[in-house]
Amino acid sequence: MKILNVDDNPTQRGMLVTLLERAGVEVSIAKSGSEAISKALTESPDAILLDINLPDINGFDVCSRIKADSRTAAVPVIFYTGERDGSAKNHAEQVGAAAFLTYPIEIGHLVMIINSVVAERGATQKTFTTYP
Repeated sequence: MKILNVDDNPTQRGMLVTLLERAGVEVSIAKSGSEAISKALTESPDAILLDINLPDINGFDVCSRIKADSRTAAVPVIFYTGERDGSAKNHAEQVGAAAFLTYPIEIGHLVMIINSVVAERGATQKTFTTYP
C-alpha cells in the first residue's frame, strides 16, 4: 500500500512516516499543497493523509482539486490536523474527504481508517492490520 503524507511540519511528518513505515506502508511525502497535487497525479497513491495548514494552498483546496480531477478523484483523502472545531470537519466533508482525524493520532486507529477507506474504494492493494 502506498500513502501520500502531506504536511509541512517536519516533526509531525517524520513521526507519522516512521509509524506508517514500521507498519509496512510505503510512504511518499509532500511538504506543500502544490507538491501534493503533483505527486497525487504521478504516484497514484492508495490514500492521501492531508494536513489543513500548508504553506501555499490549504488542505481544503488541495482536496477539492484532487477530487475534481478524474485521474485522482477516487483516491481517498484523510485529513489529519490539530484543528478541533466542527466547522473544519464539516468543510473537509464538503470537499470530499473520506475521514477527519485530529492530533494526537493513535497509530492503531489510523491503520483502521486507512484500511477502511482503501477497502471502500475497492482497491486490490494489500492492506495492513497491525502495528509492530
